[in-house]
Amino acid sequence: MTGSAWPNGLIDTPQVKYAWARYISKWITAYNNKGVSVWSVTPQNEPEFAAPWDACLYTAEFQKDFIDHYLGPVLHSEHPDVLILGFDHNKDHLVDWTETLMVQQEVSKKHQEKKKHEYVDGMAFHWYSGGARVEDGTYGYDAVNASHHLAPEAFLLATEGCSCPGVEVGNWLRAERLAHDVMFDLQNHAQGWVDWNLLVNHEGGPNHLGNLCDAALVTNEDLTDVVVQPKFHYLAHFSKFVPPGAVRIKSTAVGNYHFAPVDPNIQAGVEVGMYGCERSVRQVWSFGAEVKTSAAQGRVLQLASAALTMDQSYDGTVRLCVARSNRLPRTALRLADCTDPAADFPTLVLNPLGQMVDTNTSLCLSFIGDVREPGALLELTTCEVVPSESPTEPVHGASTVRAADHQFFALSSSTGEITAPNVDSTLCLTAGWPFLNAVAFKIPSTEKDKPFTTSVVVM
Repeated sequence: MTGSAWPNGLIDTPQVKYAWARYISKWITAYNNKGVSVWSVTPQNEPEFAAPWDACLYTAEFQKDFIDHYLGPVLHSEHPDVLILGFDHNKDHLVDWTETLMVQQEVSKKHQEKKKHEYVDGMAFHWYSGGARVEDGTYGYDAVNASHHLAPEAFLLATEGCSCPGVEVGNWLRAERLAHDVMFDLQNHAQGWVDWNLLVNHEGGPNHLGNLCDAALVTNEDLTDVVVQPKFHYLAHFSKFVPPGAVRIKSTAVGNYHFAPVDPNIQAGVEVGMYGCERSVRQVWSFGAEVKTSAAQGRVLQLASAALTMDQSYDGTVRLCVARSNRLPRTALRLADCTDPAADFPTLVLNPLGQMVDTNTSLCLSFIGDVREPGALLELTTCEVVPSESPTEPVHGASTVRAADHQFFALSSSTGEITAPNVDSTLCLTAGWPFLNAVAFKIPSTEKDKPFTTSVVVM
């Protein structure tokens, strides 16, 4: 069906839900009979979107009930090796759905216990931001990371990502965006990545509603005039050097761009995060123009280098500053044009405890949640202090408290880098993402005398 009833598209009766579960099982059987082995399913593509094509809304609670009592038991009986992955939508709600589908809370007066759900094997997600298309494939890695720590046994799979609108032959930015998303998903505990489409026609279809997008290969319908797009080669690096069975191992990429004034290729709307320090212009910050209000005053945190605007109608550069999120419920700070009158810029001062405090709200710059790995995002939240590690008898005038580790930041007056020394001194505040990134894998060897080899993908 096209579109969907709200809030759930599937009629809420046992007969209908059982019939739908059986239909999915028969679909798997039919493919198996044709020699196509199905190893995993999701109950619904994009369950939060009543799309104008085939769609069916689910709330997380409704999908949980459908899997618990219908789809799970049916597939367990008829296709016990087929995995069930929940959600299959954008990363902004991935953590909430992981909590509902994969973590069962049993709360008593004495304890709280988390248990793995019986039928859900993992979570599927897409690369879209849900907002401007320029943000697709650039964010949400904090949600993948947090979902892993929430349910460490979950199989996390990126199941869709495409560049739209239409086909742009030879577009390297779209290829780089694909590689960026694959790499950062894998670094944050995803176990695979699936492209939206391998092959489209030269318009980006066929598609009955004109939802035309790019792909790795472009051709006519009679398979003439085949164009191999740049993203094909990017994806090939992962497919060739990271085969099934590979295991990601911890790695660190160290770059040194000597702060060369090159185009950072960063624009308004992308989030800022903590990544490996690389001495690049994406990590040089300054406190820009002073902002005064009736209550307080401070300075806007500004990217020191000018960024080339991506707006084709304007030939020039823009200055980018750190602003509050305009995409709630996401609270991560993001970049905005410093002259944008609609942007909400915090005005920051660095207090003696090492906290960056917004003078308008008295909130502090802070890591979001428990993520402390590369790609961790930042928000403004209540300032926290902990007892200092000073001697029992403090020196006269010395503070007996210090900033909580996740709120302690240091600004280098010589380089403009902002680090979090008490979390990881090798992480720097970064506009968007770093120039250099690498991820390493242990590859099972086919040779008896070599138990494994190591493969590194660099971008």
